[in-house]
Amino acid sequence: MWSRDGARIVIVDDDGLGRIWDVASGHEVAELVGHRAAILGVEYNRAGSELLTWSFDGTAKVWDAKTGTLLHDLVGHEDLVRVARFSPDGTLIATGGHDGIAIVWDAQTGDVVSELMGHSHYVVNLEWSPDGTKLVTGSTDSTAIVWNARTGHDLITIHHRHFLLAVEFSADNAHVLTTGLDHLTRVHDVATRQPAFDLVDHTTVLQTVVSPDGNRIAIYGLDETATVYDVTTGHVVFELRHRGQVNALAFSPDGTQIATTSTDRRAQLWDAATGRLQHTLGYFRCDTNSVE
Repeated sequence: MWSRDGARIVIVDDDGLGRIWDVASGHEVAELVGHRAAILGVEYNRAGSELLTWSFDGTAKVWDAKTGTLLHDLVGHEDLVRVARFSPDGTLIATGGHDGIAIVWDAQTGDVVSELMGHSHYVVNLEWSPDGTKLVTGSTDSTAIVWNARTGHDLITIHHRHFLLAVEFSADNAHVLTTGLDHLTRVHDVATRQPAFDLVDHTTVLQTVVSPDGNRIAIYGLDETATVYDVTTGHVVFELRHRGQVNALAFSPDGTQIATTSTDRRAQLWDAATGRLQHTLGYFRCDTNSVE
């Protein structure tokens, strides 16, 4: 995990140890010592001042990102912590575990703010709304639930026919998107708490990406296309075609372009309004797997 300024990188291992390295010098500058089992993930807060780690040992921990000093030990799950996220403003932390519970914590004190109990199996996905007031969790019980983050009240329950692969909010807070192994992406209106439409696409959906303005949704899966939909109508706007499986997709920060990569060893740049191919960014010697 890179720091937001690119000056440091954090590497974690299966022994429960994390190390912070200075990129310019290549020297280790701090260690994160405290987990008793493998660390599953790490995240910086938006300010870059704190680190969050979560582990097989059933805990999440908050660290000083500069010194590696342990600030808070978030103990409350009865099984491994599968996912954890800082809220957009960094004041809250949400964790989801294999005990089927998500917990919201105060990032400054480490105290529990709310417990989100409604899933009957593992919580495997978790994302904050951009305004930080809501959470959506996804579970292997084939449901996603939208919550009031501070009260812990469930607002929307979304049913799929298989495990949840991804959950997220649109950038404008207006919609929540859930994608399952049932090849289905469901879009719900957050204000009305009602389903907007379903997108049935691809053999297996790998990722759902929302444009920065929240008006379009791009979906790619185990085939050679990425499909872009209008978020208001659910209609297909256009398809982006490669000659191999699409591996990654990202909108530009201003939302005017889309970048894709593929097993055809090409990265391509498209007009986000028309779907017209603008540039092929070279041919690579191996598959291209990521674009940001």
